[in-house]
Amino acid sequence: LFMLRLAIVVAIALALPVQAAEPVTLPEHELLDWSGSDGEVQMFTSGDLSMTLTMSGDDSERLATLSIEAPGQTPVEVSGLGSGGGFGLLGVYPFDDNGLRSVIFAVYSGGAHCCMQIVSATETAGGWVTDSIGSVDGDSVPLDDLDGDGIFEMVLFDGRFAYTFDAYAMSYPPQQVFKSKDGVSYDASAEPRWRSFFEAQVEERRADCSMAPWSLGVCGGLLGAAARLGTYEQELAVITAAIAEGQEVSGWEDFTVCTDAECTATEETRDFGEAIDRSLRAWGYLAAR
Repeated sequence: LFMLRLAIVVAIALALPVQAAEPVTLPEHELLDWSGSDGEVQMFTSGDLSMTLTMSGDDSERLATLSIEAPGQTPVEVSGLGSGGGFGLLGVYPFDDNGLRSVIFAVYSGGAHCCMQIVSATETAGGWVTDSIGSVDGDSVPLDDLDGDGIFEMVLFDGRFAYTFDAYAMSYPPQQVFKSKDGVSYDASAEPRWRSFFEAQVEERRADCSMAPWSLGVCGGLLGAAARLGTYEQELAVITAAIAEGQEVSGWEDFTVCTDAECTATEETRDFGEAIDRSLRAWGYLAAR
């Protein structure tokens, strides 16, 4: 009889839905570290927003799904694939040019040199708009109000530079400033208002580029930032002169460069000046020829 009663209790317990913990209030303009396991339900609030995070899968591939609800709006979901026990970041920011709220949801994918996969859900006049922003190396997402206008920007390293001129560890890509318009993220790096931001990058990378040996992985990042300022030609002249003089360099002997922004085709060259010039034009840093 005791075993029968125990079996009934266990069966009832297993049939009950997973109980969510008490909702967590997200801090204003701050990313919260969330961690979860299979079947766990987590709840978050921010103003009148209610968010529910669920996990499914196993340690090799775990799907994190965030459901977002607001009064008077159709609910929306964003998701990301991760690994292990499940880890990521969650926050609500004024990220879009429309000044309304964006939910920033990041899931750690794991793997070498990788990555927070970042998605967003933004309030617009027509309802929620979701977008895949991209990925950032490491376990953080850099959001900052760079120009003090109350709208946040996302600053990401341009991963296309990694491995192009030197090994990953020896590369120092330029940073890109991402913004959002009507829920869709875009690269705003070419806008003149970021001039001081890229001037600081040029100064930092110039010092590291010209160390003995000259580091082509860093020099590539320097030239990408210089292209934003219109000083690309003069910075390149210094680097190519050092190479022509026979100064020691660190980097590839053969460069594989993209011929278009999507890198659907590549070409080989042994000349660094040609490699950086082709790359910057293919990637939109310089005007195409």
